[in-house]
Amino acid sequence: MDTSYFRKQHLPLNEELVLMMASAPWELDQFKTKGIDLLLQAVKKLPFLKLVLLWRGTYENELQKRIKVMNVGGQIDIINRKVDVNAILAKVHGTILLAENPNLVKAYPHSLIESLAAGKPVITSSVIAMSDYISKNRCGFVIDDFSLEALITKIEQFRSKYVSCSEAANRVGADDFTIQRMFDEMGAVYEKVINNIHR
Repeated sequence: MDTSYFRKQHLPLNEELVLMMASAPWELDQFKTKGIDLLLQAVKKLPFLKLVLLWRGTYENELQKRIKVMNVGGQIDIINRKVDVNAILAKVHGTILLAENPNLVKAYPHSLIESLAAGKPVITSSVIAMSDYISKNRCGFVIDDFSLEALITKIEQFRSKYVSCSEAANRVGADDFTIQRMFDEMGAVYEKVINNIHR
């Protein structure tokens, strides 16, 4: 994807940790399987945590109902309109994307790539293919167990290791997901195949 649009914008970590989530459910049961219910529970348990939810139109009433039941409205900002994602990323410390199974989101989700391109570390589930890249480059945290306890642990680790994760996100993200990088890697595959044929 074209990552040149995204600007690296560091946000110091003070009392509040702000995470963006940009994967709204398109079915009701995805409040569970995309970890939205877990995130609301985590917000309830962690007074320092604030969420920015890019919602994109589906089930907003259901979301509002759940937020009211959990009494966490003061910690959640819902954005349900077209926005400049770069401007939103400037106001958050990182991005979180959860999934109970790999079929729910893309292998390399745009929200995670955009976050890294802006120098923002990420938290994601181990079932998402991109989690290997995140672990290898230490530009965020990967949750192996789809549970509230595991989620809270990783959010707290993210908070305590924020400086090193941010530095790692600044080193990687933008360059690793450019269109040119894709062409270069495809070219390398073809060159390898051609060289093997001519042996």
